[in-house]
Amino acid sequence: MTQSVFVVRVRVPEGARDYVTILPPESVSERGLPSVAIVGALTKPLGGDPAAADVFTPNPVFVRFMHDVIARHAPLLAGLRDEAARIGDGFVYVYDARTPIPDSATMPREDVIGAVKVEGGEPVPDSYRANPNHQLLTSRGFFNLGEELHACLMAEVEALRSGG
Repeated sequence: MTQSVFVVRVRVPEGARDYVTILPPESVSERGLPSVAIVGALTKPLGGDPAAADVFTPNPVFVRFMHDVIARHAPLLAGLRDEAARIGDGFVYVYDARTPIPDSATMPREDVIGAVKVEGGEPVPDSYRANPNHQLLTSRGFFNLGEELHACLMAEVEALRSGG
């Protein structure tokens, strides 16, 4: 499984700050930390509990960016297109990969990232809707987009870092 987040300590005018980011620490120290790559901030160190949601503040810039990336890329992914063809009409849900068994009947609401509308077995263009109940951090840990969407997210961050 792809590691989705890292914690890095960054010096800011107010002192040191711990940020949760999708970029590995060595990349941050070499090339900086763009705001779209900051998942959120920690109000105190996580310690031994990687799911201490009370010490994590999400970054709305990252959340918007993540959903924009999902909206552009999820409808093109083979798995989503296969599910669209199977259901015909309705919605295909994008689930958080931290969920052990993605099943819409038992899926915790905070693990549904969003949904794509489907008509005639095809994803409807520009129909992705983010789930406002999705949580970046739950008792099962930080979000996980799965390998394909994570790769799309990383590619878009790298394109921005390269001036693209």
